[in-house]
Parts: sequence; C-alpha cells; structure tokens
Amino acid sequence: MASLMTGSFFNAVKGLYDSFAALDPANPLRRAVSAVIVAIGAFLIIKIARRLVNRALKRRSCSRTDKRINTMRKLINSIITYTVVIMAAIQLLQSVFRVNMSAVLAAAGVVGIAIGFGAQALVRDMIAGFFILLEGQFAVGDKVTIAAFTGTVDELGLRSTRLKNPAGDIFIVPNGGILNLINHSLLPRAFFVSGIFPQETDPAGLLQIFNEAGKKAQEDFCLEEAPSASVAPVEEGHSVRLKVTCRPGSADLMGREILHRLAGALAQAQEKTADGNELEIIGSE
Repeated sequence: MASLMTGSFFNAVKGLYDSFAALDPANPLRRAVSAVIVAIGAFLIIKIARRLVNRALKRRSCSRTDKRINTMRKLINSIITYTVVIMAAIQLLQSVFRVNMSAVLAAAGVVGIAIGFGAQALVRDMIAGFFILLEGQFAVGDKVTIAAFTGTVDELGLRSTRLKNPAGDIFIVPNGGILNLINHSLLPRAFFVSGIFPQETDPAGLLQIFNEAGKKAQEDFCLEEAPSASVAPVEEGHSVRLKVTCRPGSADLMGREILHRLAGALAQAQEKTADGNELEIIGSE
C-alpha cells in the first residue's frame, strides 16, 4: 500500500513537471512559477548556509574571542546573503524576464573599473579589517595603542576602528592605516604594590600582612596565581613588594583595591611606612 502511494506521488510530481516544462517560456504562469522556485531556493540556501556557519563558529568559540567570533559570524552571514541574493536576481532577470545579462554585465564591468580606481582605499581598509577580525589582533574592550593614541577599543568594524581614552576622546582610524599596534590586553598583567618601612619593623610580620592581603585578593578576584610578597633591605629599612598577576584590563582597578586593603591591614597592625614614603603601585611587566 505504501509503495503504491509513493509511486502515485512521484507520478503526480512528474506529471506536474512535464506540464510545466511544456509551457511556452514566455507564458506568464511559467514565469511566475520560475520566480517562486528561485526565491524559495535562495531562501533555503541562505537558511542552511547560515545554520552551518553558526554551528561551525559556535564550536570554536571561547571566552576570550566571543566578540570576535560573533563579529565574524555576522560578516560571513552577510556575505552569504548578498552573494545568494545577487545570484538569484541574475537568475530571475535572465530566465524569467529574458534580460540579456551579457550586455548588463559588460556595462557593469566598465562602471566597476571606474569605481574601483576611486575606491582603492576603501577596499584596502575592508581587507585589513577582515584580517584583523580573522586573526584576532584585538577585540572590542581591549586596551591598545595605535599611532601614539592609547585607548579602549570602543567599536571594531570592517572599515574602521574607534578608540576611546579615559578622558572621553574618540580616535577613529581606518583599518588600512593601522601599521603598528600595541595590544595591552592579550597577556596577563603584572604589577607591584610596594612600601618602605623603618629598620625596627619586623620583616616577618610585614611579609605575613602582605601575603594575607594577596591571598584574600586571590579569593575575591579569582586570580590564577597567588600574589607573593618579598622583602629586601634598603637604606631606610625594609622594602616590601607584593607581586600581583591579574587578568588583562583589570590591573588599574585591582591595584587600587589591593592598595586600599593593605593600607587598612597595616593601620590595624599599627605598622607605618618610613618617613616620606607611602605605599605605591609600581609599573607592570
């Protein structure tokens, strides 16, 4: 029974196809059906291609590159959509509306050459932007230095990049003009919280205070590496340093927080820095 139903279905489909093929190409019904078939085919191709791209890129996603992956996914999906739509439009013009596409493409080629000479910088910027996204040179939220301007990446597009510094200044640079770049957010940052204490201060007690502050910071900020303290003799007494390694982009905030905690712990232990000295944050590695 099932085989009979299947055979009848295929026979019905074949009969419809033969009837459609027998129609005159100029027949309005045939043109309308052809247009619908092309539109449905383009829609299905875009839908399937987008699903495959989303699934493939989702597997490669990780916490550091989520934003870059999302940008790449949108870019590839847009390219797929435009390509399929243009191909479908050409097919409709050629097979449904009987437009001579050879003449149209020849004219478009001449216009394209003229536009191409005037849009070389635009093409260069877009190609550079594509490789910035592809290689993950930097992402939105990263702190970078481009052309002596240091700021946070506020927007990363295919044509240009926009940076913003703490003062609120906006710096927009074409991607093709980025010749040298420093990314301050790729690797973990290390800094020191340092202080100099009088000679009569107990070094072991100082180390304990600094290490306890570092241990609490590791627990509160989920640091992979525990901050470690060291002490060295200096002319004024003892120099104590706490080395902290933190996630990219969090060094300034964490440095201020640990400095505040150390100041409170030292005050509670009635330990004071040497005259003319205060706790300070020293650079980064």
